Amino acid sequence: MDRRKFLLAGSAGIAGAWVSSKLLSSRTLNFRAFGPAFAAPPPLAQKVSAFDTVTLGKTGIRTSRLAMGTGTVGSGHHSNQTALGVKGLSELLLNGYDQGLRFFDAADSYGSHPHVAEALKHVPRDKVTVLTKTFSRDPKSAREDLDRFRRELGVDYLDICLMHCVTEGDWTERYKGVMDVLSEAKEKGIIRAHGCSCHTIEALRAAAKSPWVEVDLARVNPIGVARQKFHDGFGWRRAQDTGRLDDMLEANRIMLDALVPEQSSEPGEGAEVHGRVGIGEMDRAEVRE
Repeated sequence: MDRRKFLLAGSAGIAGAWVSSKLLSSRTLNFRAFGPAFAAPPPLAQKVSAFDTVTLGKTGIRTSRLAMGTGTVGSGHHSNQTALGVKGLSELLLNGYDQGLRFFDAADSYGSHPHVAEALKHVPRDKVTVLTKTFSRDPKSAREDLDRFRRELGVDYLDICLMHCVTEGDWTERYKGVMDVLSEAKEKGIIRAHGCSCHTIEALRAAAKSPWVEVDLARVNPIGVARQKFHDGFGWRRAQDTGRLDDMLEANRIMLDALVPEQSSEPGEGAEVHGRVGIGEMDRAEVRE
């Protein structure tokens, strides 16, 4: 993917979020087949920009509203962005920085640490928020990851470290050891905030209830419900027949509860949530996580 296609893909992702906001502007969505009414948040008092400086939840971290991701179709230490090479991706990140973006999203599984490290050589460290993610599921590996990540990124501390790709509904109990390692790292100043990236609705439900989660990267409609088809061994069927649209609507509700805490009664209210929200054409690979 060249730079122009990547930027166009990012624009498509924003457009998907815009479409959802327009759907929500009717104040209430009532998909009877998919659960209770979905209430829209109050209208914004003023226009917002991708380059606005905002505070991430209760972390105290001030950064740009929009983050630059490095993991489109990211796995196995590779992604569409890292395919640009260290020079190509670092220049792309720096171009975003020049336009006002101050939030770099990386992950070990994307293989993007060297690319982000190169970009960080050319900007003041305290002007950029660096987020990365660990796949470790045991305390020892998590500690080792924190040391390795800082070496690979060329930094003394990480602004945000997430547990990557949690899927289990009981992950806050199952992986409490890793959570404790990240909490300890925060106390020592190794990281400034911790959280998770949720890849199932069950994991997102658990994250919404956990006061430990300070930042949540939520996948919303990653398979393009209402557009995507899948093969079940007997033939092609439409994705909405699997009951995933109600999960998408619930994920939207959970994120809005976190973003508008005064309307939420969840224990984990006020956590910062990042996600891709959209329907229809969001099934395109270029705009999926």
